[in-house]
Amino acid sequence: MRRKSIDLSREYIAFCYRPSPGKPPVRVRQSKTWPKGIVSVLAVGIVAAALLAVLLFAPTRMAISRLFTSLFAVRQIVIETSGDLNTASIASNLTSRLGRSLLDLSAQDVEDVVSPLPQVQSMDFRKLFPSTLVVSLHERKPRFAAEMEGGWFELSGDGVVLSQIVEGDKTRLPRVQGFEFDGHGSGCKVKSDYFGEFIELCNSLVDLAPELIGPNSQILVRDRIEVEVRPQPKDAPIVFSLKDPVRQLKKYMAAASEIAARRGDFASVDLRYRGQIVLKKNVG
Repeated sequence: MRRKSIDLSREYIAFCYRPSPGKPPVRVRQSKTWPKGIVSVLAVGIVAAALLAVLLFAPTRMAISRLFTSLFAVRQIVIETSGDLNTASIASNLTSRLGRSLLDLSAQDVEDVVSPLPQVQSMDFRKLFPSTLVVSLHERKPRFAAEMEGGWFELSGDGVVLSQIVEGDKTRLPRVQGFEFDGHGSGCKVKSDYFGEFIELCNSLVDLAPELIGPNSQILVRDRIEVEVRPQPKDAPIVFSLKDPVRQLKKYMAAASEIAARRGDFASVDLRYRGQIVLKKNVG
């Protein structure tokens, strides 16, 4: 069968489409090795297991411990304080920490030595590598001379009994009587639950009428509703309650000049009654 070809001149061809030959398919080579992620995890695991085995081996662990102890052993203790604390006695108590590694020392280790001292209110410490321990002590300040069984003692503003006072030195602090304590001697605390209210009264006196409380003042605390303050030992007592001391003081200050003019005519000035001042007359 013969095929007839049709010859068309190019001028009659408006469009001709020739499909491009297709690309051969891409072959993916199958890797015969493990993925890189798994290899990395295995490598880290092997190294960690080796280190753990070394650390768990007792002789090695002891050798490492001795190495760190010798490198960071405490060889110097510096005590910082802004008060009159006896740093020599504190330093002698801390000498038991000499030779220990700074890495092993905690705040509790230092506090166990310092906290039994009633003169220390709080402490901070820091480590100066390789071998210095610095302890900063914040001192309790005596605010009153308090009478208790055994004599007169310094009493701090937070109710802690400090050192015993030598007779004759108590005049530099206001003298306080009437509080109950949870023990005897230095280190015990005020047991009365209204001590905080008493401090508020004293703070109000210092702020509003400092002439009423000073080194020669005498304060007798009977209970929460009766506190006698003598600015000077021979002055008539001014009687307060521990409730709303500011109101009582303002009332006293309003009549202070008249009270001063009649000094010696009365046995006490009672400020506890709202809206009035009661002057108790001398008898005889």
